[in-house]
Amino acid sequence: MNQRRPTLRMSRCVAAASLALAAGAAWAQQTQLRTEGEPVVLGADRGKYNWWDLKRFSVEQEFYGEFNNDSQKVDGQPTNTTKDNRLRSLTNINFESYIGHRNLVDFSGTMKLGLEDEQITTTNPDSKLHETPFTDLYDLNALVLGNGPAPVSLYTRRDETVTSREFNTSIRQTTSETGASVSFGGNLAPTNIGLFHREQKQNDHAFIDDSTTQDSIYGHSTLKLAEHSRLELGLTLDHISESQKSGFHDEYDRTEGTVTHNWDFGSNNQHNLRSSLRYFDQSSVYGQTDTRLDEILTLTHSDRFETRYNASFDNQTYSGNEQRLASASASARHKLFESLIST
Repeated sequence: MNQRRPTLRMSRCVAAASLALAAGAAWAQQTQLRTEGEPVVLGADRGKYNWWDLKRFSVEQEFYGEFNNDSQKVDGQPTNTTKDNRLRSLTNINFESYIGHRNLVDFSGTMKLGLEDEQITTTNPDSKLHETPFTDLYDLNALVLGNGPAPVSLYTRRDETVTSREFNTSIRQTTSETGASVSFGGNLAPTNIGLFHREQKQNDHAFIDDSTTQDSIYGHSTLKLAEHSRLELGLTLDHISESQKSGFHDEYDRTEGTVTHNWDFGSNNQHNLRSSLRYFDQSSVYGQTDTRLDEILTLTHSDRFETRYNASFDNQTYSGNEQRLASASASARHKLFESLIST
């Protein structure tokens, strides 16, 4: 008996928790959201919470054909020809839906699914190619807790472009990206932080077969220091890997940070001073760093006359070579009429 008591107690706890959850669900279904100054109304319909609520759905059929036939004749030499033909049939699906509730998960997107028939024939070099690849292009987005204090955005997309070339095979570029971001901070310090993974591939079935992979983390925030003073902060961290068919391969990290301050001043806050500091560092085969400071002062003397003063200081390093740049400029702008402006 002593060995069965813990199990019996656990069963009772589970049963009690289940009853509590059932009672809470029943209470939620029988009550209406309280609005300011109104009592709770019993027996009112609060609305349904469905696992899947499809609001919009459409299907379209798309057909695409492209035929390229290039021929070049030179006396005393064999004729050079290139044929690059493709037929594509796609089913386009567009939808908008909610999971649970529209303020819980807002899920929408587009998809393009189908087959492609591609035939390439060339005499220089002499080759024939016939492929029927499956095409899957999409752009899917989900917004989680869109009306909450920290909405989360999720997305995944895949796109493709084909560029035709004269007397050469076409170049196909495919880009896939998946990422997430979260926003918070309200009106005082709106902040956005996110990350994504991106893959880019490029090939022409002959000489080009390149790929690039990028993993990034980024953040941006705007701080309201005073009524007419704002500070913007941005930081991006990248890890990139590049490879080519020729055997070239490079893997490196990249860092970019910016600090920008805007200050409106004057009797009517008509003047503005914008200060910006940017730092960039890339540790690739051709490593480079860049530190740049920009100052822009705009003075509005009247509705028709203003002056602007710019100053910049730049320290650059590229492949071990360093250079420092400094520049300054000033300009005046006068508007005599709407169609007559002198600078």
